[in-house]
Amino acid sequence: KTVKSFNYFLLKTKDKNITNKDLSSYGIKNVESASNSKFSNWYKATVDSSSNVQKVVRDLRNSKLFEAVDYDYVYKTQFIDLSDISVSPSVGLTASELSLYPHYVDYHVEQAWQYMEDNGGTAGGSSDVVVAVIDTGVDFNHPDLIENMWVNSGEIPGNGIDDDGNGYVDDVYGINTVNGTSIPMDDHGHGTHVAGIVAASRNGFGATGVAYNSKIMAIKAGAADGSFSNSDIAEAVEYAYMNGADVINMSFGGQAVSLIVQDALREAYNTSVLVAAAGNDSKPNEGNDSKPSFPGCFPFVIGVMAYGSFSNYDAIPYNKIEYEVTAPGSAIYSTLPGNKYGRSTGTSMASPFVAGVAALLR
Repeated sequence: KTVKSFNYFLLKTKDKNITNKDLSSYGIKNVESASNSKFSNWYKATVDSSSNVQKVVRDLRNSKLFEAVDYDYVYKTQFIDLSDISVSPSVGLTASELSLYPHYVDYHVEQAWQYMEDNGGTAGGSSDVVVAVIDTGVDFNHPDLIENMWVNSGEIPGNGIDDDGNGYVDDVYGINTVNGTSIPMDDHGHGTHVAGIVAASRNGFGATGVAYNSKIMAIKAGAADGSFSNSDIAEAVEYAYMNGADVINMSFGGQAVSLIVQDALREAYNTSVLVAAAGNDSKPNEGNDSKPSFPGCFPFVIGVMAYGSFSNYDAIPYNKIEYEVTAPGSAIYSTLPGNKYGRSTGTSMASPFVAGVAALLR
C-alpha cells in the first residue's frame, strides 16, 4: 500500500535561502534539501513535536507561499515471490537456456538479436547504452553483472572527492539515495534480479539479459524492506538523467500521485526512455474497483503490465491514466545477490524486459 511520512513533508520553492529562514510560526522546525542535486527546488520540512503535519500541509497549501506542498509518499516493489535457485547453469540460447527462458522463445528475443546483427548492429545491443536501474540496489560484484556495470569515468574511485562536480563523492557505479552514500549495493534482492533481466552478461554461464551488452547504472532508492520514499525516487531519477541514462527502469509503484517524482520524470523524459511496472493487484487503471499504480500510470512513462491474472491492466485506452504494453513476468530467471540466481514473478520482472528492449532500440 502507498503510505506517507507523518513527521515531515516536502516543499517546492526557488528560494535557495529557505533553509536559513525561521518557519517556526508554521510549525516547522527544520528545512533541508530533498536532494544532493544543486538543481533541485524541493526541500524536506520537519514539523515540531507539537504540530500536526497534516494541518501544516493544509495551511501551507492554502497560503500559496510555495510552488507546491506535498507528502513524501512511499512506494513498494512490484513482485510476488523471489525463489533462490542458487545454481549457475550453462546458457547461451542452448537447450538449457531455452528451458530457463521460454519467454525468449515466445517473444522472439533471439530473432531480435539476429536481426540486429544482420543489419549492422550488435546482438544484445550497444555497450554505449546505459540503463539506470532505480531499485533496492544492485550487487555490482555479481559475476554476471560486473562486466556490464556502468562506471562513472569522471570519478576517481576511493579518493573521497567529488571529481566530476555532480554533487556525489566516489559515485563509481551509481548512488544510494536511501542513506546518502555512493554505494548502491543491494540489501534486498529485488534490484539485482531486475538488473539481470535487463543486462546480465551473455558469457556462457548463469543468466542472460535482454540487452546483454548494455550498461547498468545502479541507483539504490529502495530500502531493505522494499519501500521507496518519493523524495529518494526523485533524487534517483535526477541522478540518472543528469548522468546520461538512456533508459530508466522503475519496478515499483503506489497509488499516490507524487509531485516531486512527477517533476523529476518530466525532466528525465526529455532525454531518457522511462519504464515502470503496472502493479500486481489485478485491478484496472480506471473505472470501478480501479487501483492505478504510479509512476507507471503517468502518460510520459511506459507502464508495463504482465501476462498473468496477478497484473493490473489497462481498461480504458487513450486516457491520461494508462499502461502501454504487456511483457512476460511469471517465474522469470535472473541474478540474485551473492553470486546466486533465482526466479521471481510480478510486473517488476516485466518492466525490465521492456527496458531491455528499449535499450536494444536506442
